[in-house]
Amino acid sequence: PMKNIEALEEEVARLDVQHKEDVAKCKQLEVDIKQQEEQHSLTISKLKESYEVEIGKPQNELNEVKAKNSTLKEVVTGHGKSVELGGEVNEVKDKIAELDKKKKQRPSDKPS
Repeated sequence: PMKNIEALEEEVARLDVQHKEDVAKCKQLEVDIKQQEEQHSLTISKLKESYEVEIGKPQNELNEVKAKNSTLKEVVTGHGKSVELGGEVNEVKDKIAELDKKKKQRPSDKPS
């Protein structure tokens, strides 16, 4: 009976050590899981940011194309700055032609 008690006490001590090791492993696993969750969260954030940047590129290109199209429509319909400048250029050309015409009509001031 004494040997049985000693054997049981040894078994209890062994199981107690095993239990403490298991508790320590469990705590370490909880720490590892928390670190992995944080890493995954960071990775997800980076992926979202990258995705938003990549999605933004075509959107920016689309906005540029729309702006160019709008400008082109203004020019074609005669409401754009280019047409206004074109009108001014034509006015200047007309003035130059008018002045050239007047210059040719004046008698020359050259001495004979």
